[in-house]
Amino acid sequence: MVKNYTTSDSISVEWDPPASPNGVITHYLISWSPHDPTESITTNETTYTLMGLLPCTTYTVTISAFTSKGSGPPSDTSDTTQPDGHAAPTNLQKTSNTETKISVSWEPPNISSNCQIVSYSLWWENIKSHVTLSPNVTQYTITDLSPDTLYQISVAANYGSSTGDAITLEAKTTKDGSNVGAIVGGVIGGLVLVAILCVAVLKRNKLKKMMRRDKNIRMDKDEQPREAYRY
Repeated sequence: MVKNYTTSDSISVEWDPPASPNGVITHYLISWSPHDPTESITTNETTYTLMGLLPCTTYTVTISAFTSKGSGPPSDTSDTTQPDGHAAPTNLQKTSNTETKISVSWEPPNISSNCQIVSYSLWWENIKSHVTLSPNVTQYTITDLSPDTLYQISVAANYGSSTGDAITLEAKTTKDGSNVGAIVGGVIGGLVLVAILCVAVLKRNKLKKMMRRDKNIRMDKDEQPREAYRY
């Protein structure tokens, strides 16, 4: 098994010895390409670091074990060096948000001309919630989120088989507007009901006053002395 570790100008390879070598292993031959001509070295170790490589370049590394009887079958592995400085996208920002959505945008990383972005990885909440986007896409809307919740959102550029550093921001969804609407509607409905009751009470009091005044007028008329009839 071969394991690889990369930087912008190096690839470190580590491997296991053959399970059934044809004799005692004397050394390993390591070669890699692209290189003109293909470069190679020999080592007695089971790890080696290729130096002076180009950033964002895919290299194929071949490892062969040798015994006194010759070489065994080679093992190949390929990996891509990192961009300069593991360049991350820049200017990641929230452009809009609702109760269940957050929209973000970003700008491409500053990379050398030898590097080519093949896609972007965007994830939120945890690595299980993620999408892979085309290299010409620099904005995205995350949906199906929870209201009034803070999310960590990260974006990284992918270069071949390697991924650069991520840029991260925190953004929050808005509160659930349906609850706010219900509360506001309830308050307004209550105020309307109170107003109706107040008007009814005022009308009733006014009617009572009018009835009392009419009664008093009738009583005053009844108490006036009547003029005697003359014959």
